[in-house]
Amino acid sequence: MFKDKLSVVITDETCYNKKHIYKRGMMHMRIAVCEDCMEDTLLLKRFLGGHHVSIYSDTCSLLDDVDNRKIQFDLYLLDIFMEESMNGIELARELRKIQE
Repeated sequence: MFKDKLSVVITDETCYNKKHIYKRGMMHMRIAVCEDCMEDTLLLKRFLGGHHVSIYSDTCSLLDDVDNRKIQFDLYLLDIFMEESMNGIELARELRKIQE
């Protein structure tokens, strides 16, 4: 394994190069879904089946993964009407601050 910016870890069918996951020659996006309604979450996960989807039911968990655990995503799907202290629009602002 190379330890530079473009390092790639290869397993039996999966390659991971810091941002994208490749399986059998196809690029799969890393997608974060932050949604408090389980029905919508299951529908989105099914629709996005070919990609690596991480589901979050609250904004704090997603912020923790991105800020503290340094997990990177290609796409965020955020519920703008979350029934918490922070809605999806505020979460998007926080995510943008973290990734600058």
